[in-house]
Amino acid sequence: MKGSVKGDTYCDNVLYMKQVAATIAERVGDVDRFFPRAVDVGCGRGHFAKAASGDLIGSLDQCDMCAQMLVSLYRSKVTYRLGCL
Repeated sequence: MKGSVKGDTYCDNVLYMKQVAATIAERVGDVDRFFPRAVDVGCGRGHFAKAASGDLIGSLDQCDMCAQMLVSLYRSKVTYRLGCL
Protein backbone atom coordinates (compact mmCIF):
# COMPACT_ATOMS: atom_id res chain seq x y z
CA MET A 1 0.00 0.00 0.00
CA LYS A 2 1.49 3.30 -1.08
CA GLY A 3 1.30 6.34 1.18
CA SER A 4 -1.06 6.68 4.09
CA VAL A 5 -4.77 6.63 4.79
CA LYS A 6 -5.78 10.05 3.44
CA GLY A 7 -2.91 10.99 1.11
CA ASP A 8 0.50 10.07 -0.20
CA THR A 9 2.68 12.32 1.95
CA TYR A 10 2.88 13.67 5.48
CA CYS A 11 1.86 17.10 4.21
CA ASP A 12 -1.25 15.61 2.58
CA ASN A 13 -2.33 14.35 5.99
CA VAL A 14 -1.71 17.40 8.18
CA LEU A 15 -5.31 18.66 8.08
CA TYR A 16 -6.62 15.16 8.84
CA MET A 17 -4.21 14.79 11.80
CA LYS A 18 -5.26 18.19 13.17
CA GLN A 19 -8.94 17.19 12.96
CA VAL A 20 -8.27 13.90 14.78
CA ALA A 21 -6.28 15.72 17.49
CA ALA A 22 -9.08 18.27 17.97
CA THR A 23 -11.67 15.49 18.26
CA ILE A 24 -9.59 13.63 20.87
CA ALA A 25 -9.02 16.84 22.85
CA GLU A 26 -12.75 17.56 22.74
CA ARG A 27 -13.57 14.09 24.06
CA VAL A 28 -10.98 14.40 26.84
CA GLY A 29 -12.64 17.71 27.73
CA ASP A 30 -15.99 15.92 28.03
CA VAL A 31 -14.60 13.95 30.98
CA ASP A 32 -15.30 15.99 34.09
CA ARG A 33 -11.81 15.83 35.58
CA PHE A 34 -8.35 17.36 35.40
CA PHE A 35 -5.53 15.11 34.22
CA PRO A 36 -2.36 16.02 36.12
CA ARG A 37 -0.22 14.11 33.62
CA ALA A 38 -0.80 12.69 30.15
CA VAL A 39 1.33 10.97 27.51
CA ASP A 40 1.10 11.58 23.76
CA VAL A 41 2.80 8.58 22.17
CA GLY A 42 3.55 9.15 18.51
CA CYS A 43 3.08 12.90 18.98
CA GLY A 44 4.45 13.86 15.58
CA ARG A 45 4.41 17.64 15.39
CA GLY A 46 2.28 18.04 18.52
CA HIS A 47 -1.19 18.46 17.04
CA PHE A 48 -2.84 17.12 20.22
CA ALA A 49 -0.84 19.53 22.40
CA LYS A 50 -2.04 22.42 20.25
CA ALA A 51 -5.66 21.28 20.53
CA ALA A 52 -5.65 20.41 24.25
CA SER A 53 -6.25 23.15 26.76
CA GLY A 54 -3.97 23.74 29.72
CA ASP A 55 -7.17 23.51 31.79
CA LEU A 56 -7.42 19.81 30.86
CA ILE A 57 -3.87 18.59 31.32
CA GLY A 58 -1.17 19.68 33.75
CA SER A 59 1.87 18.01 32.24
CA LEU A 60 2.08 16.42 28.80
CA ASP A 61 4.88 13.99 27.95
CA GLN A 62 5.35 13.82 24.20
CA CYS A 63 7.12 10.86 22.62
CA ASP A 64 7.91 10.05 19.02
CA MET A 65 10.27 7.63 17.32
CA CYS A 66 11.53 10.43 15.06
CA ALA A 67 13.76 12.87 16.96
CA GLN A 68 13.28 15.44 14.18
CA MET A 69 9.57 15.62 15.01
CA LEU A 70 10.37 16.45 18.64
CA VAL A 71 12.51 19.43 17.65
CA SER A 72 9.58 21.33 16.12
CA LEU A 73 7.02 20.81 18.88
CA TYR A 74 4.53 23.46 19.95
CA ARG A 75 5.11 25.22 23.26
CA SER A 76 2.30 26.66 25.41
CA LYS A 77 1.03 26.67 29.00
CA VAL A 78 1.36 22.89 29.08
CA THR A 79 4.61 21.55 30.51
CA TYR A 80 6.51 19.29 28.11
CA ARG A 81 8.94 16.50 28.75
CA LEU A 82 10.33 15.68 25.35
CA GLY A 83 11.71 12.26 24.62
CA CYS A 84 12.37 9.86 21.80
CA LEU A 85 11.36 6.21 22.06
